[in-house]
Amino acid sequence: MFAEIFATNVMLMELNLQPEVKREISSLAIQMKSTVPETIEMCLRMYFSLPVPDRWRKDSWITNPVVMEYGGFS
Repeated sequence: MFAEIFATNVMLMELNLQPEVKREISSLAIQMKSTVPETIEMCLRMYFSLPVPDRWRKDSWITNPVVMEYGGFS
């Protein structure tokens, strides 16, 4: 477990990504029960419209839709 976490941190440092991007990649990896390298690869594959496994296919990545409510106008 420690070796996997260390390898993941080293890989993210080597990519020289901004901290907020690193956090989002790590968060998505946890959400998808995946490794960071697989998460990066699947995101790139989806971006370039390449095939991805079924578990990575999503109609929408929005988990909490925004509801707009307007007050009544007189």
